[in-house]
Amino acid sequence: MSNEVNSSETDISQIEEKINGLDDDLRHHIQQLRHKLQVTENHLRTTKGIGLALAAIIASLVAYIAYDEFIVQEPIAPLPELVLPVSQTPVEAFADAENFVVYYGQGLVGELAGYDVAIIQPQTLSDADLRLLNNSGTVTLAYLSVGEAESERDYYRDGRFDEDWVLGTNDIWGSEYVDVSEEEWQELIIELAGQYIAQGFRGVFLDTVDTVDLFPNMDDDMVQLITTLRETYPNMVMIQNRGFSVLDETAPVLDGVMFESMSTSYNFETETYFQVEESVNQNLIQTLQQLQSDYDLQVLALNYAPIDNQELIDYARENAIDNGFLASVSEITLQSIYPLN
Repeated sequence: MSNEVNSSETDISQIEEKINGLDDDLRHHIQQLRHKLQVTENHLRTTKGIGLALAAIIASLVAYIAYDEFIVQEPIAPLPELVLPVSQTPVEAFADAENFVVYYGQGLVGELAGYDVAIIQPQTLSDADLRLLNNSGTVTLAYLSVGEAESERDYYRDGRFDEDWVLGTNDIWGSEYVDVSEEEWQELIIELAGQYIAQGFRGVFLDTVDTVDLFPNMDDDMVQLITTLRETYPNMVMIQNRGFSVLDETAPVLDGVMFESMSTSYNFETETYFQVEESVNQNLIQTLQQLQSDYDLQVLALNYAPIDNQELIDYARENAIDNGFLASVSEITLQSIYPLN
């Protein structure tokens, strides 16, 4: 009888020790989980890794929250590591982008947030909308025309623009070609870029660089302007649209270059969309592929097609992707967002 009592007391003692050990393990794992949840909450505020983070949390909860299982199992294993994407700078996020959209209309912020990169007219977004896009992980780029002036811009009406800088008129868009050699114009462009960065945009999209194709005597001035932008704002994302005649010199300071109307385009006289013959741009495509390799540039192909011509849309997208470029298709005014697929 005495041996049976001693045996029972030993069993009870062992059970109590095991329970105490499990309590310590439980407290340890709860502390681990709380810390991981805090890290994840901070991560979700700044990145797009929502699916991965939530999946990891759920896996942790399923594996370790069931207390009833703790008291009947052997001491539990450590929590699996919660692997989250490392926060990136805008330049790094742009380099990893797999898609982009160019949208000059109002609203549709929810749709814009589905893209890795969004090129936007800066006056179309409220501060709250811009914060929402940035917090979603979208790399937001402000439109900035460096070779043409637009009369609807604030700078045109508030005294910062001098009409003596005008070289001619773009009859299609109604904008004015500007003498890029004018020092005050260059200063204005640098000021505007800083304004957009301060507003919250992650970088700028430099349009109308190809004004130098009409006025080749301004090549060096355009290169100087783009180089100065990089020197002034070294951490911003900067994309150049076309301007292929100066690209060899500007490529080292760029993060990306856009090939607008690479595969499909729009005829303003006939008001029709059309497919560009592949042979027309083949040499340019090869040049861009070489620069892409030499300078780790993203090449973005923006093409135009009507929303009801799926065949033309598919052709434009597939041709861009086949050449190793990011693809986007829209209608000519860029007031719409086509489905991302």
